[in-house]
This record gives sequence, structure tokens and C-alpha cells, in this order.
Amino acid sequence: VKPAEKKAPARPLYESEVLVERLGDVWFPVEVQIRFEDGETVTETWDGRDLWRRYRYLRPAQLLSAEVDPSRKILLDVNFANNSRSRQPETGAAVKWTVRWLGWLQHLLETFAFFV
Repeated sequence: VKPAEKKAPARPLYESEVLVERLGDVWFPVEVQIRFEDGETVTETWDGRDLWRRYRYLRPAQLLSAEVDPSRKILLDVNFANNSRSRQPETGAAVKWTVRWLGWLQHLLETFAFFV
């Protein structure tokens, strides 16, 4: 008689959804790179003909980010800022620009105070 094997607790599965949308009238085949928390990367190819495309995944790791055209092959893209989204927003750029604008404002007020 074999001893009963203990089953390892099953890892939870996460359902992730990525919705890619074409904003202009021109369509191109494009790559969509999807990253998960466990380091796995999935690259999908979207023909771009439809206005949008939905990708769904059922995996043991949560979705981390999605990026359209990660290698920047489409040269007609005028706004690279809308090509990616992450589950947790990155605040580094906002903090950098806020500090810069507050520095300029401080110098402006000091200059104004000098003349008053």
C-alpha cells in the first residue's frame, strides 16, 4: 500500500484581458507584447483591420503590462505615449515635471518680489 500523496495547493488562475484599439484610419499589421508578473512575455500579431482586438488569458500570473509596436517599427505613429499601459501606473515622469514647474514658478515669484 502506497502512502497517500499530498497534493500541493493549486495556484490561483488570473483572468487577464487586453483590449487594443486602432485610433486612426490607417491600418498596419502590428505586434502586441503582453507581460506577466512571472516574467513571461507573450507576443501577439494583430492585423489592425478591425477597430479593436481583445486578447484574453487565463494564467497563474497577473498581467503586468501591454504594449503595441514595442520595437517601434511603424514610423507613421505620431503619439508613442498611447502605445502601452501597465497595471500600476508609473509616476516618475509626473513627479519630475511637477518639481521642474514648481522650480520655475519659484524663480518667477522671486524675480517678481525683487521688482516690488
